Amino acid sequence: MLRKKIFLFLLILPVFSSAASADDTFPQSSRALAIDAAKYCSSDTNWLFSPMSASACLSMVYAGSDGQTACELSDALHLYLPQDLVGDSFHLFLKNLVHCPSFGSDFKLSIVQGIWAQTDFPLLDTFISSMRKDFEAEIESIDFSLPAIERINGWISEQTEQKIRNLLNPGDVDSTTKLVLANALYFKGSWVNRFQTELTELSPFTTSHGETKDVKMMNHLAHFKYFEDSDCQAVFLPFQKERTTQAEPCCLLILPKHSEAPFQMSVAKLDQILASCETRMVRLQIPKFQFEQRFDLQDWLKQLGIQTAFSPHADFSKMDGRMDLCLSKTVQKCFFSLDEQGVEAAAATAAVMNCKCCNHADEVVVSFIADQPFEFLLIDQNSKTCLMLGHVADPM
Repeated sequence: MLRKKIFLFLLILPVFSSAASADDTFPQSSRALAIDAAKYCSSDTNWLFSPMSASACLSMVYAGSDGQTACELSDALHLYLPQDLVGDSFHLFLKNLVHCPSFGSDFKLSIVQGIWAQTDFPLLDTFISSMRKDFEAEIESIDFSLPAIERINGWISEQTEQKIRNLLNPGDVDSTTKLVLANALYFKGSWVNRFQTELTELSPFTTSHGETKDVKMMNHLAHFKYFEDSDCQAVFLPFQKERTTQAEPCCLLILPKHSEAPFQMSVAKLDQILASCETRMVRLQIPKFQFEQRFDLQDWLKQLGIQTAFSPHADFSKMDGRMDLCLSKTVQKCFFSLDEQGVEAAAATAAVMNCKCCNHADEVVVSFIADQPFEFLLIDQNSKTCLMLGHVADPM
């Protein structure tokens, strides 16, 4: 039997008006960052990353940068538009993806921003105005010489339904910290056709190391949108929604057919799957799993080309009118759970800024059996915004 690598793509599929696609800046940024992260992370271990959370957080950092610092951030974040339009673009993104749908009790999506500034540290009025108006960020004054982590971590925990706790560790901020910018993302949805718990059974799963383990495998037989070509199989699992709600959440699983060469996911391939699926009867088997992960993002961001922002040459003069700030820490933490009822996912990203001087039936049934390592992506099909992605090497 050919070894397969399985990709699981989780999608929230709002059907918006044409205005929803008017600006693809942040959806495109999230998709490109997702591909960058997939190249950076190892396929031998479980991993989880939210490109949307990283993009939202670092876009606030980008809005306050200038010169070479701004150029590097723009390139790494794939934000190819004039800097003075970034705020307007993000505001439009929030309006279309988060505020436009009348989310009911069946599923929830929230994307929020927060900023904490040292009490005696003056920020430019233009920067404060953009953060509040365009990024809808909550801005607080805080004394970093006192225990401040609990206050910031508490806000993040509250915004993510307690799923992201202790994003910042002791030592991430101290008395030399002047500014912390953060994003928090949360999603929860229930399947339209829930898996029956009595059908969940122990079945073999071959890990990325070739080890076979018995894992809790969920089973379902139903009609789903389905895609297949010489490279992979793909199946769509919809989430529940109220009839009056425009959003149409869905979960997409992608199962590569060949193990001889790594499956290369791309935006073009995803577009092909989204455009070419058709309804089929599918016998579905996927493992249930839950895990969380914390990433220090500095090394990865530097590999993407963000060098100056972490150096004494950093230029964040559009934040405070001076040249005294630089990035000292960028961290993300994610949570993801998939079971018979649905999916719950959360992520938070924080950027810590210090002063430079102190820087730190009778029809044919197809089978889709996810018994090998797979990856997953939380994305909006309409705007193609990538909210989160990860890799499951071992569901246990």
